[in-house]
Formats: sequence, C-alpha cells, structure tokens
Amino acid sequence: FCRLACPYGALFAAADKITPGKILLRGNCTSCGHCTAACASHIRVHEETKAFGQVQDSACLKDLDCVAACPEQSLRFGFSTPALFRRAHAEKPRRRYDLSLGEDLLAGGVFIATLLSFRGLYGLVPFLLALAVGGIAASAAVIVLRLCVRKEASLGKRTLRRDGRITGTGRAALLAASAMLLLTLHSGWLRWHAWQGEQALAALSAGGAPPTRDNASAAIGHFDICARFGLAARETADHQCLAAAAAVADAGLARPALKRMSRRAPEDARIWRALGEAEATAGDMHSARRAFEEAVRQEPSFASWHDLGAFALAQGDVTAALPALNAARTLNPDDAHTRELLMLAEQALARSRR
Repeated sequence: FCRLACPYGALFAAADKITPGKILLRGNCTSCGHCTAACASHIRVHEETKAFGQVQDSACLKDLDCVAACPEQSLRFGFSTPALFRRAHAEKPRRRYDLSLGEDLLAGGVFIATLLSFRGLYGLVPFLLALAVGGIAASAAVIVLRLCVRKEASLGKRTLRRDGRITGTGRAALLAASAMLLLTLHSGWLRWHAWQGEQALAALSAGGAPPTRDNASAAIGHFDICARFGLAARETADHQCLAAAAAVADAGLARPALKRMSRRAPEDARIWRALGEAEATAGDMHSARRAFEEAVRQEPSFASWHDLGAFALAQGDVTAALPALNAARTLNPDDAHTRELLMLAEQALARSRR
C-alpha cells in the first residue's frame, strides 16, 4: 500500500520529476547487486545506474543506503537534469517482476479469501485492517511456496533458504507464515458459519411462513460452532443462539448456549434461571433444579425464589416449594402469582397430611 497506493507516494513521484538530486554512477559498476539488496524501496539500483548512469525510479528516497552498500564506491548523491526536462532514454532495462505468474495468482487468491474471511470478523475487524491482513497473508503464502519449491529464497536482506537448506530465519518465517495461513483458514471457516447462521436467523424473522424449529436448529448449530471455536465475541454468538430459540419459543434449544454463558458469568442469576427453564423444557429435571438453586445462591432475589418455588411445586416437591415461595412473598408481598402458588402449595401439603 505504501509503495503503490499511498497518496503521499503520488505526491513525491510528481515532485521527483522536477528535483535535480539523484543517485549517480561515478565509477565502474560490476553489477554485484549489493545496492539493489540494500534498497528499502525495492528499486533495481544496479540495473538503472548501468542503463541511465543514475537512478530514475521516482520511488527512490535518496536515503543513501545503496551508496553505503556499494563495495566499489561507484555510487554517489549528486545533481543532474530533472526528469521533466530530460529526453527519454532510448533503451530501458527490461521490466522484471518480483513474483511469477503462478505466485501472482496464488497471492491474489489468498488476498481475496483473507479479505472475505477477516472483514467484520467477530464484529471487530474493519475493512482497511482486513486489507492489510490480506496483504500479509498473501505474502505469507508466497513465502511458504518459495520455501517448498526453490533452492534459494530470501525475504528482503534475510536468507530463508540456501543451497536447498532452510536457514534458521527460514524456519522462523515458515512457522510464522504457516500460523498466519492457519489463522486465515480458521477465520474463514468461522465467518462462513456466522454467515450461514445469520441467514437462518433472518429467515426466522422474515415475513410469510411462520418460523420453524428446523430453521432455529440450523441457526443455533452454526452459531454454536462460532461460540465454541471462536477466538473472541463468543457472547455475541450465544445471544444469537438465544434469539433463534426464542423465535420458536423453544427454550430447550438454548441449553448449550446458556451452559457456556453460565460458565463465563457464574454470578449472573438471570442466566441460571434461564438455564433452569431450558433444562426443564428439555426434560432434565435434576439439572433444572440445580440451576434454579444456583440462581438463588448467587442472587436471593424475588425472581430467583419465585422460579425455584414454582419449579419445585410443579415437580410435586411441596417441602421445597413452600420455603422458596414464602421467601418470594416476603420480598414482594403484592405479587398475585406468588400468592396463588403459595396457596396451591399449602393445599397440597394439607392433602398429603390427611
């Protein structure tokens, strides 16, 4: 981006047309390539100086790295006719590309795949950052390819492979590049599941046909993968699971999400009460009771005592229902439903004593 798309680069390129300062050839060039290797702007300095007697590429920063690197001391900074007032050279060096056609295709494919994988990932990655990550992943793919198929490979001034053997730097680069590509594959897999889940969730809320349990199960299945294997924003995926379950009024579908949420926030009594309802809907009464009791332990509020008492009464456990409902009535004596449940519990207790 800095070399090819930065607006400042276009401004500097235009200014270079009228500046007289250049890197000039002042002696015999042996074309050893040390100057080109030292150039941070990736200019083929030895080719340009041999063809023109100076560096004409507008990307030249005149930082004198190439001058310092020349073993023959054949380069210097000096002044010459600005490019705008100089006639074009009849012979230009043949353009060479840093990547082969195959490497270009590989880099382009990886870049597009990475952009689609990372843009909006976890709701955190903006478009420009996804572009940057795409460039990094594309470079990583080319590095891995060269290390696998070439006997000689380098990255800037660092040698990655020499005479068919991978150097220590090469092993580190291979490890980093492989990790980057694996992260890209993982992110793309999660983005696909998130997209599929969002499509299924949108179908649940769309007009027309009523939402079905199959659509809700499909959405929850995709979001469940995002919540279990995602590296961030797992809470968002769990809340989307809850939304899908609520769309078809089936609390049992939300059990896996609520269990994960209870592990992340064990102090939240609301999650425990919702989990208790989900476990009861699914038929696991033992787990439901434990969830309601945990809600009371974490927050002995009216809602917690009320839900525990109502569940115990529904299960016929009047002994557990009465103290829970009495505690709920103490906290909220005006609640009609609690009074009704308490009356039913007292009647059931009286019948059991006859």
